[in-house]
Amino acid sequence: MGIRTRLLPPYLFLGILTLTACRKKYEHCDSATICVKNTGSTPIPYAWNSNAFADTLQPGQSTCTVIGEYNADPKNQAGEIVYFETNNATWAIKPTACRTEKEIDH
Repeated sequence: MGIRTRLLPPYLFLGILTLTACRKKYEHCDSATICVKNTGSTPIPYAWNSNAFADTLQPGQSTCTVIGEYNADPKNQAGEIVYFETNNATWAIKPTACRTEKEIDH
């Protein structure tokens, strides 16, 4: 007597394969960046996470900062909120991707 093996029915195998393929993949990176672009017509003195304005963002220019790890998986979320400060306002920017961009018109 030989050993009998039983294969999965084709519909069950196809269902398992479909579920595996449909598993959502969340964006993850070790060096995420947040960028701010000046869409206005005047220069903006600014600082990241500080009110010591060390630089000026000219009209049409962007500035970026590296925030470290970003993970969109709801079971293992990671992503640091950064503060972009100007002399008139402060924006708390939460990353939404490995490269998050925010436009401001000051």
